[in-house]
Amino acid sequence: MPFKAGRLVGKTVKFGIDTFTRLIAVIAYFIKNIPKHIDTLKGWIDEFIESLAKITRVFSDDVYKLYEKLGITIKKVPQQPVLASGIPVPVGDNLYALVKEGKEVFRGSKIEVEELAEKLKGLDDAEAKKYLDELRSRQIPFHRVYEKGYVYDKPIIPALDEVKILYGDKGVELYNTVTRQVRNFRKKSKFKNSLRDVVLVAGVTSKKYVKDIVMHTNFSNKKLNKFLSKSGINRQTSKLGDVKKVYKYMLSEGHIKYDIHPFLENRLKLHFEKIGEFHNGVKHSSNYSWRQTGDLPGIHAEVLSMNELLWRIEAKGYKISDELLKEFIGFNRNLLRNRVMIRCGDCNFMTHGIEFIEKFI
Repeated sequence: MPFKAGRLVGKTVKFGIDTFTRLIAVIAYFIKNIPKHIDTLKGWIDEFIESLAKITRVFSDDVYKLYEKLGITIKKVPQQPVLASGIPVPVGDNLYALVKEGKEVFRGSKIEVEELAEKLKGLDDAEAKKYLDELRSRQIPFHRVYEKGYVYDKPIIPALDEVKILYGDKGVELYNTVTRQVRNFRKKSKFKNSLRDVVLVAGVTSKKYVKDIVMHTNFSNKKLNKFLSKSGINRQTSKLGDVKKVYKYMLSEGHIKYDIHPFLENRLKLHFEKIGEFHNGVKHSSNYSWRQTGDLPGIHAEVLSMNELLWRIEAKGYKISDELLKEFIGFNRNLLRNRVMIRCGDCNFMTHGIEFIEKFI
């Protein structure tokens, strides 16, 4: 009789999952003591489990093990969910997946997934694919990014409406601020050589942590070469200690306000290990020479801007991490040609995780 009543309750009352889990634990105890009712209980529990199928919730491993002891199989949320296009799919506690055309393309918080889905609506298929490829690349942990290597591909500047879609209001603000700075430099400079000497304006900002937009040009190549010659630093065999000397020099010249941040220094340590003694140890595409962009890692404008922004954010009490860089947006604009400036191999690794305003065709 109690089991008959139990079946009736199971069909008419909605239990919370946590309550149900506690109930299962009690039932498991009774199963051990009432062998003749095992099949009846299993049948009832199977029914109850089936009624929960419409509820999306990931159970803990302990709960799965408990159910398995009862001979019950619960289908877990798949690692690669296959649902309708563009729908955020719960795949864990506060974790959602964006599924398009039956394939998972991104995981993150519900807000992140919804924002990404909205961005993709404004792009054609080719643009969306390239954006997702770049997004997945930025999600690779820094210590593994060298496995992929560096692909040299020349980007163009996206149209302003694309900047709005992909990078939001903060991206538009960064784009306009850097563009104005480039325009001012070009107006003030009478000679192309003066523009060529500092190469670009690189701006970096954060969507979340601070409102600041930090901008730098490269340090004067003429001044740098004189310093390197005087200091006996060879670009092609430079080490971390040499880069730190260059930072001290740029500080003394007023080009930067901050020394190397420990976060950047740690990245540089690994980078020097990977590139090897003669800076030729990293896999890269055949259309790129590691020598063509300076051969002294960590001193170009976009890295200087990132470095300063790290110090400013840390001063606000935030802990600096790879995860934090996912909230950064960067924009490089060449001074001489007034177009987007591709990041060199070194800078590509140093700024890994940052979303740069650029479009590959």
